[in-house]
Amino acid sequence: MRIDILDYIQKWYFSYCNGDWEHTFGVTITTVQYNWDVNISLIETKLEDISYQPQTINFYHNENDFLKCYLRSALHYKSKEPFNAEFKANGSANSLIEILNKFYEWTNEIENISVIEGDNQELVWLQQWLSQTPEINDRIYINTLDNPGWEIFINLKNSSLLEKIFNEIEIERTDDDWIHSRIRNSKLQMFGGPLNLKEMIRNFREWVSEI
Repeated sequence: MRIDILDYIQKWYFSYCNGDWEHTFGVTITTVQYNWDVNISLIETKLEDISYQPQTINFYHNENDFLKCYLRSALHYKSKEPFNAEFKANGSANSLIEILNKFYEWTNEIENISVIEGDNQELVWLQQWLSQTPEINDRIYINTLDNPGWEIFINLKNSSLLEKIFNEIEIERTDDDWIHSRIRNSKLQMFGGPLNLKEMIRNFREWVSEI
């Protein structure tokens, strides 16, 4: 079964939001030119002491097809014992789904998180959009918020979207189900609740696809 990986990632993040954890830790997904960089905090999660086999996934076919996933370790400030501090990965423009799936494959037997089937069309489209857009260092920035929730910044510079009309979005369903979107300083800024990441990316896709 192909799982809906965005659904899993946002559920995993929300499962640790307790009014404290999300103020310090979370998930960050960014782009550098056409490459993805993913950082997922493991501190104060069930994954701190779980081994990652293989310890490093690393393949390089060419500059347009590569992937590396590994754990960053740290020493506990009291016991001085090593623990898993962060899941880190980077890869080419077409690798984001595979990176997130590697995280799922490692964690799904440890975490008690329900999964649903999905074709991940939002991420398939986002990868394609990135690879077809003029190169820029900070095109996409996705990060978790401490309220809790998600923020997405899309840098529109050097793209055909810079002059495109965008109708601001303000959706307030519940305290944990909301989306605000706007354009400021040549960036599409989207903010949403802890389980709204997939919907936010879908909104971006629909706006780009509008005639």
